[in-house]
Amino acid sequence: MLYYLLLIENQRLEKALQFNQKKDSFGQTQVIQLLNLLETYILLDADTIEYNQLNLICHKEEKYDKFSSLFSKTLENINDYFHAIDLSSSVNFNFLKDIHESIKKINEQVRDREKDLGQHCFVISQCLEKLSFSLFQLSQDINSVSFSDFLQLSQHDQQCDFIHCDETSFQKFSEIVHQRKSVRNFLDIDVNIDLIEKSILLCEKIPSACNRKTHEVFLIKDKSLQDMIMKDHPGTNNISAPLLAIITIDEKAFFQKHEASYPSLHAGLFSAYFSLALTSFGLGTCFINWNVSDDKNKEVEELLKIHFKDFHTKIHLLMWIGYEQPTFLPYKIPHQRKVEEILKLI
Repeated sequence: MLYYLLLIENQRLEKALQFNQKKDSFGQTQVIQLLNLLETYILLDADTIEYNQLNLICHKEEKYDKFSSLFSKTLENINDYFHAIDLSSSVNFNFLKDIHESIKKINEQVRDREKDLGQHCFVISQCLEKLSFSLFQLSQDINSVSFSDFLQLSQHDQQCDFIHCDETSFQKFSEIVHQRKSVRNFLDIDVNIDLIEKSILLCEKIPSACNRKTHEVFLIKDKSLQDMIMKDHPGTNNISAPLLAIITIDEKAFFQKHEASYPSLHAGLFSAYFSLALTSFGLGTCFINWNVSDDKNKEVEELLKIHFKDFHTKIHLLMWIGYEQPTFLPYKIPHQRKVEEILKLI
């Protein structure tokens, strides 16, 4: 839970930094929240720690090593924040000094917990000292990096990173989209796992709610295990492929009331990207909705040990993967709506 809270607050701060016009005190709530979460992380040693401000529970199994890279990323975002705001404002400058003191205090807590933090102590302390020094430099010369300077630099970086997309780029993407279809006859040929890995890595670019990417893919090669999983599943009895992908979502990442539909949305976004990436390698796919009974769902979860790993992990979608078996029947393009049936200009 703590891990996902850090992701959410980091994303909120990053999103705020993208706006050109920033009023005094903007982003201060997110910075304070991030520091509170980091302190909770440092003190994460009890069986459970109740984070009163957010009324949430952080469990001990969320170990230190899971947070190391995110901890560093959080400090980088805080550093970027102070380089982005106008420090000639007394409100912002006083906030800088307060946060500088808070960073030093957190670093003292890190050193006090060297025994518990172990190998992470030195890394975390170095990151904190780096941020502390950066904030100290800013406080010594509030004109060293003004808001206008940062804005010009950001605009320059955006121009450098911009990739020009022309008609050729669209045509290539269009070809992949039109090649993708539901394949139901597969060749009995092994699939190079390297192609699967490359496709999955590409899917790290999917849109996600506050960067919470919690999908996992269980790849089933064993035919008997495939048959056990797909037994009695409606509409798929005659399909067999070299690989069966089971796509799961860790639903505990979406804990707010309005996020009830997010796990399914996340699974759908990942699967769409995954299928297109596989298509670009010449592989065929077939989506399988996981609309089974609770008993069948529990049976498969236990079979794959998903349930015992984390009871929040749920199966959302299955996908057959392999090379298409040529057939004498031509592929019939499904009915496609006209653009005016879809697009409504208001």
